[in-house]
Amino acid sequence: PNAPAARQPSPPLAVSGPQAPQRHKIGNLQGLGHRSRIVFASYPDRPHELELSFGFPERARSLLRPEGARLAQRALNYRFGDQLWSIAPGEKESQELTGVHAAEAGMEFELRRALFLWPLGFDWTAAGKNRLRAEVDGFGHLEAVMDGDSPHLPIQMEAFDAEDQERESFRAVSWIEEDERARPAGFDVYLRGGFVWEEEVIEVDTETRSLDAWFLPADKRVQPGGDAVRTNISFQLAPLVFKR
Repeated sequence: PNAPAARQPSPPLAVSGPQAPQRHKIGNLQGLGHRSRIVFASYPDRPHELELSFGFPERARSLLRPEGARLAQRALNYRFGDQLWSIAPGEKESQELTGVHAAEAGMEFELRRALFLWPLGFDWTAAGKNRLRAEVDGFGHLEAVMDGDSPHLPIQMEAFDAEDQERESFRAVSWIEEDERARPAGFDVYLRGGFVWEEEVIEVDTETRSLDAWFLPADKRVQPGGDAVRTNISFQLAPLVFKR
């Protein structure tokens, strides 16, 4: 009876801050994440950790840092709707990416999403012998090479910019069965035809559901208004059972 009067909730981030389409599932997934161990061709003795998170649609976040390094040594990239940002190692403030830099970062996210969601999320059409093609609005297109022992799984995937120039590609892709679906186990990453790193996929997460704020740099998140909390009210939450 002594509880304070209810206030109108603050508007959500998608209304108050950067814009993104309303969230929806792809297949039966709300989102997707994975963690990898990568070894750069130029730094073979210093492995790195790579973490990716996706929300559907048009939400992505990546974190790259040396294995065992402090969090401050990370490099971050974000996508929320049409906007992309990066945070350099040791920095706190984000820099919005524009022009060719935004297009490159967007294609890197989309190439990875296409591989880890295969074949969901894109409209794949025939593009020659053992090749499929998918358009990526505003960025370019993707191509998948279908060959090898499992003809329904790509052994190579390539990203092309709006001028049809090859950007990043995943080659020698290997697959494993996990939770009744195939997922990438490892691949080599190339940029403009040059070998960059070897990647081993440690785990793939299809259960975690991230808030929109996860896909925005901290300095771009809208702070909720209103007064500070003055009172906590305890109550018992009854159990809920779902059967499928």
